[in-house]
Amino acid sequence: METSIQSKQEVFLDRVNELLSRMKKWLSKNNYSFQDAETNITEKNKRYFAPAIDLTIPEKNYKVKIIPIGCFIIGAEGRVDIVGSLDRAILVFLRKGGPAVTIQEQNRNVSMTPGQPRLFFKNINEDGWYWIEDKRLGRAKPIDEELFMDLLRWVSYEL
Repeated sequence: METSIQSKQEVFLDRVNELLSRMKKWLSKNNYSFQDAETNITEKNKRYFAPAIDLTIPEKNYKVKIIPIGCFIIGAEGRVDIVGSLDRAILVFLRKGGPAVTIQEQNRNVSMTPGQPRLFFKNINEDGWYWIEDKRLGRAKPIDEELFMDLLRWVSYEL
């Protein structure tokens, strides 16, 4: 049991390192100043440290933190938050197809056949980090440079 928890955390840290590496490239390309940081995570009674980023938005001198939250997330395999003075953007690591629920018996109020999975989000075409734009409409977008820069502005100052 301990090994599977540790293994899941190691996979999460590898994914976080890859994500933060991409973010640092985008930040450097857009002339944002940032510093490497570290955050303390406790999950399943086990404490570990994860890399993070502290940055300043040059247009307004606002501070933003990019903080890993953990790997034991309902419906996802990891979470990283972009936290600014105005809001928080939540990024989740999703497997291809994304999370789904399966109805086991017919219910009058549900127009699904038994055993048919219902995906929570559309267009999860590959494993990766996504921002859930709208839960009700099932919209998730993969993180790329343009979306990342938009999210930084959204959490730190009004567009």
